[in-house]
Amino acid sequence: MLALERIRSVCSGLMILQTITTKHNSIAEELDGRLLAETQLQSSHLEHPLFPSMRFIEGSLGSDSTCWFVPNPPAVAAMIRTSGFRIEKTAFPSPYEMFVQAVSV
Repeated sequence: MLALERIRSVCSGLMILQTITTKHNSIAEELDGRLLAETQLQSSHLEHPLFPSMRFIEGSLGSDSTCWFVPNPPAVAAMIRTSGFRIEKTAFPSPYEMFVQAVSV
Protein backbone atom coordinates (compact mmCIF):
# COMPACT_ATOMS: atom_id res chain seq x y z
CA MET A 1 0.00 0.00 0.00
CA LEU A 2 2.80 2.41 0.82
CA ALA A 3 4.39 1.86 -2.59
CA LEU A 4 1.07 2.46 -4.37
CA GLU A 5 0.44 5.59 -2.32
CA ARG A 6 3.89 6.93 -3.19
CA ILE A 7 3.35 6.14 -6.87
CA ARG A 8 0.03 7.99 -6.70
CA SER A 9 1.75 11.03 -5.20
CA VAL A 10 3.87 11.44 -8.35
CA CYS A 11 1.52 9.98 -10.97
CA SER A 12 -0.96 12.44 -12.41
CA GLY A 13 -2.09 10.23 -15.26
CA LEU A 14 -1.76 6.64 -16.42
CA MET A 15 -0.27 3.80 -14.38
CA ILE A 16 0.30 0.28 -15.70
CA LEU A 17 0.87 -2.30 -12.99
CA GLN A 18 1.94 -5.92 -13.41
CA THR A 19 1.92 -8.33 -10.50
CA ILE A 20 1.73 -11.98 -9.61
CA THR A 21 -1.52 -13.20 -8.07
CA THR A 22 -2.96 -16.33 -6.60
CA LYS A 23 -4.50 -18.64 -9.19
CA HIS A 24 -7.51 -17.11 -10.94
CA ASN A 25 -9.85 -17.78 -13.85
CA SER A 26 -8.74 -14.73 -15.93
CA ILE A 27 -11.90 -12.75 -15.19
CA ALA A 28 -11.99 -9.53 -13.16
CA GLU A 29 -14.71 -10.68 -10.76
CA GLU A 30 -15.31 -8.94 -7.45
CA LEU A 31 -17.82 -8.99 -4.63
CA ASP A 32 -20.34 -6.15 -4.35
CA GLY A 33 -18.56 -3.12 -2.89
CA ARG A 34 -21.49 -2.35 -0.57
CA LEU A 35 -21.09 -5.79 0.99
CA LEU A 36 -17.37 -5.20 1.51
CA ALA A 37 -17.97 -1.79 3.08
CA GLU A 38 -19.99 -3.45 5.83
CA THR A 39 -17.51 -6.22 6.69
CA GLN A 40 -17.38 -7.41 10.27
CA LEU A 41 -15.07 -10.04 11.76
CA GLN A 42 -18.00 -12.50 11.75
CA SER A 43 -19.09 -11.71 8.17
CA SER A 44 -19.54 -14.86 6.09
CA HIS A 45 -18.21 -13.13 2.97
CA LEU A 46 -14.73 -13.09 4.57
CA GLU A 47 -14.54 -16.74 3.46
CA HIS A 48 -15.74 -16.08 -0.11
CA PRO A 49 -13.06 -16.80 -2.76
CA LEU A 50 -13.63 -13.33 -4.28
CA PHE A 51 -13.04 -11.50 -1.00
CA PRO A 52 -9.90 -9.33 -1.40
CA SER A 53 -7.12 -11.26 0.31
CA MET A 54 -3.41 -11.93 0.33
CA ARG A 55 -1.36 -15.01 1.14
CA PHE A 56 1.68 -14.58 3.37
CA ILE A 57 4.83 -16.33 2.15
CA GLU A 58 7.14 -17.46 4.93
CA GLY A 59 10.63 -17.99 3.55
CA SER A 60 10.63 -17.56 -0.22
CA LEU A 61 8.36 -17.98 -3.21
CA GLY A 62 10.36 -20.15 -5.56
CA SER A 63 13.80 -18.70 -5.07
CA ASP A 64 12.61 -15.13 -4.43
CA SER A 65 13.08 -14.25 -0.78
CA THR A 66 11.78 -10.69 -1.36
CA CYS A 67 8.22 -11.83 -2.10
CA TRP A 68 6.27 -11.77 1.17
CA PHE A 69 2.66 -11.57 -0.03
CA VAL A 70 0.67 -12.83 -3.02
CA PRO A 71 -2.69 -11.07 -3.55
CA ASN A 72 -5.75 -12.40 -5.29
CA PRO A 73 -7.05 -10.23 -8.20
CA PRO A 74 -9.80 -8.57 -6.09
CA ALA A 75 -7.13 -7.50 -3.57
CA VAL A 76 -5.01 -5.98 -6.35
CA ALA A 77 -8.04 -4.04 -7.60
CA ALA A 78 -9.02 -2.89 -4.10
CA MET A 79 -5.50 -1.70 -3.29
CA ILE A 80 -5.28 0.25 -6.54
CA ARG A 81 -8.63 1.96 -5.89
CA THR A 82 -7.75 2.66 -2.25
CA SER A 83 -4.53 4.32 -3.40
CA GLY A 84 -6.42 6.86 -5.52
CA PHE A 85 -6.56 5.26 -8.96
CA ARG A 86 -9.49 4.27 -11.19
CA ILE A 87 -9.09 0.99 -13.03
CA GLU A 88 -9.69 1.23 -16.77
CA LYS A 89 -8.55 -2.20 -18.02
CA THR A 90 -7.31 -5.51 -16.69
CA ALA A 91 -5.56 -8.36 -18.45
CA PHE A 92 -4.62 -11.84 -17.28
CA PRO A 93 -1.75 -13.27 -19.38
CA SER A 94 -1.49 -16.35 -17.15
CA PRO A 95 -3.45 -17.94 -14.28
CA TYR A 96 -0.97 -16.35 -11.82
CA GLU A 97 -0.44 -12.87 -13.27
CA MET A 98 -2.37 -9.65 -13.75
CA PHE A 99 -1.88 -6.37 -15.62
CA VAL A 100 -3.89 -3.30 -14.65
CA GLN A 101 -4.23 -0.02 -16.50
CA ALA A 102 -5.39 2.70 -14.12
CA VAL A 103 -5.56 6.48 -14.00
CA SER A 104 -5.16 8.79 -11.05
CA VAL A 105 -8.35 10.36 -9.75
